[in-house]
Amino acid sequence: MQKLLFILLILFSLQKIEAKNFYGIIVADIEDPAIGEACDRDAGKIYAEFQKFAYHNNATLLIEKFVGSEFSKTKILDYLIEIKPKGDDVIFFYYSGHGKYEQGLGKVLNIKDGDLELKTIESILDNKDSELKFVVTDCCSQRIPITFISPPKVNSEAKIGELKEKGVAIRQKNYQRLLNYEGLLVLESSQPGQFSYADDKGGIFTDLFINAIHFHVEVGTTSWKQILDKTRADVENYVGDNLEKNQIPVCDDTNLYQKLHSGKPSEIVPRNDYLRVKN
Repeated sequence: MQKLLFILLILFSLQKIEAKNFYGIIVADIEDPAIGEACDRDAGKIYAEFQKFAYHNNATLLIEKFVGSEFSKTKILDYLIEIKPKGDDVIFFYYSGHGKYEQGLGKVLNIKDGDLELKTIESILDNKDSELKFVVTDCCSQRIPITFISPPKVNSEAKIGELKEKGVAIRQKNYQRLLNYEGLLVLESSQPGQFSYADDKGGIFTDLFINAIHFHVEVGTTSWKQILDKTRADVENYVGDNLEKNQIPVCDDTNLYQKLHSGKPSEIVPRNDYLRVKN
């Protein structure tokens, strides 16, 4: 009898773990004549990263892509409004495309059938029952269209294969730790007045953001503080050293908490104090 109860307890626990959903929302302007190829690469890289988060957390991956004919403000908003995540689900919204910064509005995403304010997305997600939400954008923060460059940049696709050679247990625990938060994290690839640089292999920010995750999940005990600090430093240093330009990612994590310390101030220094930088 005790053995039967023990088995039932294990099965119940597994069902609870498997019940978690990971909503991966990818919005990418893959048909744009200037940046479409880069956006397509970005979409592929972030999709692969979503798969890793879902796999290591025993979560059901629910991918929704808004590309091509689906790259529509109306369709994006309809989907965001309609989804009904549970408390332990995760929502990760990712955007790669054109953008700008409007005084009084903040970051604005340039979608095919109309501009979409980033704060509108944040507001919708903030009202969902899901405990943890991410909003990550790789786009310019000024009106001038992005200019392609081709430096010898880091390639996150090469880094993905290296993960297979390292410790699976450490990696899995760290991917789980990164979802052991609650609240909303907003991460933008550049500050107002700055470009977000890319070439035909994708955005520098997206590459280095994913590389920072891969670097930190392989060793010790990781946190979003470590990943965001490395992303910021790597992007700023790479663009400065190779392009002699300014691109500094910023984040607003004022509503993000580790579950073990819920209700206490975030461990990450808020980066929502925008500095105007002229390229």
